[in-house]
Amino acid sequence: MTKLINARQLLTTCEESSGSGEYISDIKITGENVENFSFNVKGFKNCSFSEIQWRDVTLENIEFIDCSFKSSNFIDCSLDDSCFLNCDFDETNFHSTEATGTKFLNCKISKSNFHQINLYKTEWNEVLFKGVNFEECLLKRALIMDSEGAESKFSNCKIEWTKFDSSDLSSATFKKTYLDSVHFRLCDLRKSLGVEVVVSNCIIKNSIEQSSSGLLTPDWLKSLTFKWRAGKNYNRANDASRGHIILSSF
Repeated sequence: MTKLINARQLLTTCEESSGSGEYISDIKITGENVENFSFNVKGFKNCSFSEIQWRDVTLENIEFIDCSFKSSNFIDCSLDDSCFLNCDFDETNFHSTEATGTKFLNCKISKSNFHQINLYKTEWNEVLFKGVNFEECLLKRALIMDSEGAESKFSNCKIEWTKFDSSDLSSATFKKTYLDSVHFRLCDLRKSLGVEVVVSNCIIKNSIEQSSSGLLTPDWLKSLTFKWRAGKNYNRANDASRGHIILSSF
């Protein structure tokens, strides 16, 4: 049975469970402020954190299983090396938060915002993104796999050495974003890459429509700017095969 608690009771429960190796489970907390606290617990199971203001909170190396974060805000927090499994993020906001090595597995993230977030070495596996905004974020050496980015937006982001694998990005958009050494494999990119996108040293493999003759025919390539080490810019699709962006069908 789920137990309704307040912020003070949450912190007391966590202090009592510190270092025990046990999960905190079946609690519900709504409309509270949690500030300036470092959590030292194994994890949370089947918990609801609705309309919570998490500010300057450390949630590192913690597992969240079957948890909900509806209408919550994470501000100046650290989520490093934590794992979110089967969690729901609905209208959740992340601002100026560290998330190095964080894993999002089989999660639903809808109408949420990631603003100025360090997403270094994050893993997103079987994640449903719906109406999610990534703004001024750093995705470096991240893995996005078997996911769907419905109506999601990447704007003013820097994406480096990141792999998108077997993901549907056809309704996602990348604008004013720098992509360097990004590998798209088995992805649907139609209508994805928009204006003022810089693509450098990337690999796009098995990811775009081909005509009956086998020639690549991605219309969005014509509006992109490709940067080569020689410093030249190209805007035409038929120039792409001579540079460090690789378009391949194998």
